[in-house]
Amino acid sequence: MNRKNTARWLGLFAAGLIWALPAQANDDEASLRKELDELKTQIDSLKENRTQRLDQEIEGYLESNGEWTKSAQGEDANSRITITAGIFALSQNIVGQESGLNASVVNGQAEIGFNFNVAEGLDIVTTLFANTQGHFPSENPQGATLAGSFDGIGVDSSVNVRPQGGVQILEAFIRYAIPAGNATINMEMGLIDPRTRFLTSAFSDDYRTSFLHNEFVDPSAISWTSSAAGNNVLGLLFTYAFGQNKNFILSAGGFNGPGEWFNEMQLYVQFHWKGEISGRAMNLKLLGVIDNFYTPNGSDDDDVNWGFEWDWMASDKIGVWVIISGNTENTNTVEFSWSVGMIYTGIGSRADDQFGVGVGSMKANTDVISVPEDTEYVVEAFYKYMAAGGKFQISPSVQFISDPGGGTFDKSSIWLLSIRFYVPF
Repeated sequence: MNRKNTARWLGLFAAGLIWALPAQANDDEASLRKELDELKTQIDSLKENRTQRLDQEIEGYLESNGEWTKSAQGEDANSRITITAGIFALSQNIVGQESGLNASVVNGQAEIGFNFNVAEGLDIVTTLFANTQGHFPSENPQGATLAGSFDGIGVDSSVNVRPQGGVQILEAFIRYAIPAGNATINMEMGLIDPRTRFLTSAFSDDYRTSFLHNEFVDPSAISWTSSAAGNNVLGLLFTYAFGQNKNFILSAGGFNGPGEWFNEMQLYVQFHWKGEISGRAMNLKLLGVIDNFYTPNGSDDDDVNWGFEWDWMASDKIGVWVIISGNTENTNTVEFSWSVGMIYTGIGSRADDQFGVGVGSMKANTDVISVPEDTEYVVEAFYKYMAAGGKFQISPSVQFISDPGGGTFDKSSIWLLSIRFYVPF
């Protein structure tokens, strides 16, 4: 009886042990897994702390070892360089002349510009270009128009003012913002062109995107230092903006060729007011030039050039301008010139397309040049088709010139048809 009870109790104990062992094993496995997870968390934490300390040590080392280490790690060096580029192509065609006198030329130009921000307020600016110079010889086969009789540009304002041959430096200069109390005086010094800095209009100043005839870009009665002859021009220009909204701008500078730069130079002074009328942008510019660069014929007096420019965004779509210029001595073949015009933006459903029309006149200085007619007129109209979001610009245009060359052509007028392609970047 006792044996049976003992055996029975032993059997029950063995069965309980068998059931208890898996449960105990599961508890041990869960405990072990928990310990592993805790260990992994500790390791990850140590690695993160070590990485942060290492990064801090590296950063501190770089900061304490000068600018060269910043350059070595590329401290946003590229963000201090701005690059621009553009490809320009133009076909101009004289039509309506007698057989054999019609002509067609194709011209092209590539530009690439670099702006290096050396330090706050200090930049190096360089523009390189290559031009095929496929413009009309002396503008066209029959001789120069009055607009191009002095500087050799005239009907095609893409004619370049730099020496020819291969890739050239169009401009290269230092730009420095000089602190002056609560104000700043901006200085430009180097190879710079006064044409791009004085008497410019908001609507007619860029041959790549606007009018082609140079009267609408660089008024003919100003004896610009630069010309199609390709003379090097070195300039020193100061610009000072003042007023409550910096809307008064005074610019003054000297321009001459290399060498004895201070002798027989040109001095430019321009007053510029920019503001708003009826809530729309307006510009007014007054220019005076003392010219001792070009020697007046039969006179030892300095020539005085003067100019007036006004432009206004008259509506959401229409911009208008007026430019008048003249000179006082017998130096320039054109003694007085003017132009007026308008730009209309948004043609139908094409919000960025533009249409422009301009009218200009040049009066010959008959003490310098002998011509049958002393006044030449030009009318130009163009349409700018903006493709690829404005990055591919196609512009057909037409010029009508009355009494070209002061009546020295065999016909009293000529027609010039053009098409221009421009891709800016």
